[in-house]
Amino acid sequence: MTETRNVTRPKKPNHLATIQYEIDMLNYCYERLLKAEWPDQSSLNLCIEGFLLHYRNLGEFFGNAKELKASEPEVWCPVHKLTAEERASIQDANMNRHNSQISRYLSHCTEIRADTDTTWNHRLMFDEMKPYIDAFRKIFRVEKKRGKSIYAEVFPNHSTASVSDPVDLSPLVWAPPAIKKQTE
Repeated sequence: MTETRNVTRPKKPNHLATIQYEIDMLNYCYERLLKAEWPDQSSLNLCIEGFLLHYRNLGEFFGNAKELKASEPEVWCPVHKLTAEERASIQDANMNRHNSQISRYLSHCTEIRADTDTTWNHRLMFDEMKPYIDAFRKIFRVEKKRGKSIYAEVFPNHSTASVSDPVDLSPLVWAPPAIKKQTE
């Protein structure tokens, strides 16, 4: 008899790591959709819904629609002051224009889900989001080490004062724990 275990996503130490997680998950789902290799219909459905969920979450962020907003970096990354140019590069109010349709598609068992089937142009959607993801990742670097994402923030010197002390990045680093294979 195998032991039943609860599951959870890795704990994220801060809001910046949450945003990076959303980007990683959107990228993962997008890459899987591009490969178009599915063992069954349920796997495809799960990937479509994962893509839409993380797309909507990032659309809300880059489109300044919900709690964490690209326009308010002092909330989600108070240790890094963004320049006006950096702020502008990671926000666009139009990025949340699909959110209502996505929310209805992913909602509870409602009539609209049965009455309306939606075809999603995931390539176009991703291409629309990509400039904001790229700009975000340019400001907040993500390093890949041994297949794991390690989030670390890049702190270019934005002030006119010269700073010679290195910035302590340890509170901003997050890596998902190793996944242990369950033995029977």
